[in-house]
Amino acid sequence: MASHEHEELMKRAEYALATLQPELAVKFYERALEATPDATPAMDALGELLLNTGDGERAYALFERSAKLAPDMGATKWLYLGQLSEGWQSLQHFSKGAELLQEELGARRITPCLREPDRKEGEEVGGKGMDDEAFAILNQLVSTHCSIADLYLTDLCFEEDAEARCQAALDEALRLDVGGSPEVTQACANLRLSQKRGQEAAALMIETVKRLGACQQDDVEEDDEEEGEGGEGAGQEIRGLQLPTMMFRLQTAKLLLECQAYNKKCAKEAVRVLEACKCEDDENVEVWYLLGVAYSRQRKPDVGMAKAHLLHAQQALRKMQQIDGDREKADAYGEQLRLVEEQLEVLRGAEGEGIARCETAAVGTGGDEPSSQSSSDEDDSGREEMQA
Repeated sequence: MASHEHEELMKRAEYALATLQPELAVKFYERALEATPDATPAMDALGELLLNTGDGERAYALFERSAKLAPDMGATKWLYLGQLSEGWQSLQHFSKGAELLQEELGARRITPCLREPDRKEGEEVGGKGMDDEAFAILNQLVSTHCSIADLYLTDLCFEEDAEARCQAALDEALRLDVGGSPEVTQACANLRLSQKRGQEAAALMIETVKRLGACQQDDVEEDDEEEGEGGEGAGQEIRGLQLPTMMFRLQTAKLLLECQAYNKKCAKEAVRVLEACKCEDDENVEVWYLLGVAYSRQRKPDVGMAKAHLLHAQQALRKMQQIDGDREKADAYGEQLRLVEEQLEVLRGAEGEGIARCETAAVGTGGDEPSSQSSSDEDDSGREEMQA
């Protein structure tokens, strides 16, 4: 049983977080664990905070200990362990998290399925009747199945039945997706690209952009509803979905650029996604680089805008090389700088020989794009080809 001291320290940690003092919150959580070493809620809270501040190693140790002490208490730690692990171990963690999330929904007597015949007496169908907390649990379960699918496209891609298992995970995510999550359609597009089904992938990525737009407008629509001004989106099933992370949206842009060969509209949509990212963080070098690529890939390539964004990325990377004394990071910046300069060379050729060369030039959007850190947050260069 938690002591009075432990409870008081937990309250202080939560207050420190609420008042944007994460370093102070860490100290209070650590003291709370000193007072009650086996308190798993404190382990989970501290682990999540450490992970968000970049200390993944300590976070993993806390989640692992919490999982051993209370394996059936809370799915979140299992999902974090899945993110921080690889291969079969990651799959085991995600699967355990999915099992616990499903149990939470079952305890609420909610059947997250659109098929009326599957409903049992007293159970809700689809998203109707769900409170916000249940809806959040359902979305977390959808995301978990997408993560499992991604494992079969990456770490576990050489397994004999990888494609079938990937599709099965996505089928489950689609079945549960009553909220219109962009993560589901993007995960499906990723699989279709690996199967060389580019037209389907392009259509799925355009749908992903629409769903991102719905997430961005969600807060505005809620305000309109409160004021009695229900607009075009009023009454739709999409609700309560948070805008995905910057990392996710940059991956959206990369996949759109990869799909541009199958649908020219994808390059235009990539610019929309990236311009929104730039408004959010105009110091992210990867955003500038990808915008340079995207502007060069328009139906009518905008060489001026492409060059301006690539030159900005080049200047930022050179400055980062000078400032950061870490040799390993400096080497990474050098490699990223090489990618930027290759694109600038393509543009110079396009200016001298005509726009056509710019549009048809090979652009490396699937590997180590420049970023504001030492390397890209997500490397999809290891995509394995699957047969349809």
